[in-house]
Amino acid sequence: MDAEAIGRLAAAGVDVNGTDNAGRTPLMLQRDDGPIEALLELGAKIDAVDRDGRNVLHHHRGECVELLLRHGADPTVRDKEGKSPLDLAREEPLYPSRKLAVLEDAARGRSR
Repeated sequence: MDAEAIGRLAAAGVDVNGTDNAGRTPLMLQRDDGPIEALLELGAKIDAVDRDGRNVLHHHRGECVELLLRHGADPTVRDKEGKSPLDLAREEPLYPSRKLAVLEDAARGRSR
């Protein structure tokens, strides 16, 4: 879904923080900067967690990580299994190394 479509849905009264059956918000499901920016401008909660305790960074394996961190996404949140977004990124063999470094730096900054 593109940013324009998201704007039309919000104008029609669709809740940008609504969840699916797993508790995931639209912000957790988007993969491109444009729609994510649009959702954030419309009031999407950057700190929402799904039913497994995962936040937006748990759901974004490399995509848009820098954008989400700039908007305050917490890289240290642990899900119900005790895993942080960084833990999941380290387990993912195809996670972009540059994005992993960004996530590592952000997690270190939060843990100080």
